[in-house]
Amino acid sequence: MPSPLEDRASVNRIAHNFNDFGLFGIDDWTETITETIRLDEYAETIDEMTRMLIPPAQATFDELFGAQYDFAEMHAFARKRLAPIARRFALLLFQTGAHGGGTQPSPEDWRMLKEMLRPAAFELPLNEEGTQLNNEVLGRVLREYCRDVFMMTVRLKTTGQYLTPDQAEDLLLTLGWKPEPEPQSQPASESEQPDTAAGAPPPASQPTAQEASPWDGAHDVFSRHFLAMHGRSLESISLLWGAQAGGAHRRGPLSFFDPAPKPHNREYHYELTTAGPIIETNGRRVAANAVEWSFAADDLWPLGYKMHAVAIRWNRNAEKRLFGQTVLGDMDAVLDLRKAIGDRQPVKEAIQQAIEQGSLDPLHKLAADDSEEAKVASTILGTILGLATRPAP
Repeated sequence: MPSPLEDRASVNRIAHNFNDFGLFGIDDWTETITETIRLDEYAETIDEMTRMLIPPAQATFDELFGAQYDFAEMHAFARKRLAPIARRFALLLFQTGAHGGGTQPSPEDWRMLKEMLRPAAFELPLNEEGTQLNNEVLGRVLREYCRDVFMMTVRLKTTGQYLTPDQAEDLLLTLGWKPEPEPQSQPASESEQPDTAAGAPPPASQPTAQEASPWDGAHDVFSRHFLAMHGRSLESISLLWGAQAGGAHRRGPLSFFDPAPKPHNREYHYELTTAGPIIETNGRRVAANAVEWSFAADDLWPLGYKMHAVAIRWNRNAEKRLFGQTVLGDMDAVLDLRKAIGDRQPVKEAIQQAIEQGSLDPLHKLAADDSEEAKVASTILGTILGLATRPAP
């Protein structure tokens, strides 16, 4: 089956700007690997997925487990409480780009998510500082939450009563959700280890035949209900969702809905060697004039990936023409000159005339008049003359 929206190919966009300061220049390189996700279309896709997935999911629950349980109130809870939260959560992921190897959530992101989940009466477990997710207890807290929801929204068909704690626990086990394992104690000392090598029988808990999962066949049941309700297959609509929400690289938190073949979080590696020392970059500097970037496909979602580097390009011929030697090498001095010169065109023209004439007279002349650039010209003269007269180390 062909993938939809095939025209949405990712593009590498390279931008280069050179700012000539006369005695040196500044190269500004930016390369962006674009994504193809629009926020409005992403939000519409989330809404459509919610609208189309919840009804067949509820029908699947009813078919597989409805003989014993009445899920009507649980279904209403999912539609009214959980679906809006799922939408807000998906938009938060888009806003932060926090998925897979991408940008990690900030403390504020976790606090926003905690507030977002409260209408569903779920308390997201964070660390003591409230800045990071407490992964150690998340599984247990989530399981306890689902048990409580079952007790408030699921009834036994035989009695019409809400589930007791034990009955809610039985439903969790029926769904295949076992309790979190207890933390393991320290291993026994060597003398306390059982002697299985000497012919001792193996433990009685050796695995036998694999038990059938209560979810065996659930995907087929869900697909059947989806087709009956919407008149099209889950696979066909998932291809479209994958393109709209996952972009050109089919990544993002919704990529598992997309059945289109895609590499598993492909990794990328870029290198850049510049003409002079690098002074700004968002990559990893591996030499004075070399930088590299390493990232994965997940880092491209949702807004693409930008690589940026700013480097000095020396004009050694100009230095030798004015001073008879190379004088620039102090990075602080170069950055001060860059800031002082800025976009002042009269100053740049005076520097260029000085280089062409092999004399600093144009700068002295500019420093002597009453223009706004006079003070700048004096500063530049003081800096470069100080460098030119500095004794060799």
